[in-house]
Amino acid sequence: MIRESGARPTHEGADTILSGQIASKMDSVAEAWKQKAEHKWTELNSASSAEKEEARI
Repeated sequence: MIRESGARPTHEGADTILSGQIASKMDSVAEAWKQKAEHKWTELNSASSAEKEEARI
C-alpha cells in the first residue's frame, strides 16, 4: 500500500515505520488480522439471520 500510494515520511525518523524491522512487524500483524477478519466475515455472511444477530451482541 505504501508503494502504491507513494507515502513519504513527514518527519525525521518516520522512515523507520515504512521500511525495516518495524514495517516487517506491522506486515505480519496485518496478515494475522486479515486471516481472522476474513474468517469472521465468512462466518457472518453464511450464518442465518438469528445467528447474525447473536454474533453482533
